[in-house]
Amino acid sequence: MPVLVASFLTYAWTAGSHVNIAGIVISLFFAGLSVMLIYASTLAYLVDVNPVRYPSTLLVELTLRADQVRLYPVIPSSEVV
Repeated sequence: MPVLVASFLTYAWTAGSHVNIAGIVISLFFAGLSVMLIYASTLAYLVDVNPVRYPSTLLVELTLRADQVRLYPVIPSSEVV
């Protein structure tokens, strides 16, 4: 979780400072990597905690993930073209 926060802060700083694109790409890489690791570990934990109801657990987790993905394009960008 600290890596996710640090990568978001690094992304905001590099995007606001108009530095080289490599800094932005590296910070987004670590943000994506940490989000994937958090998702995988959360899913494994929820399935292990609910051994009898793991299909329902998977359904809830995938539904929440799909809702998050559906809402990402709605978030407006701060850049005006």
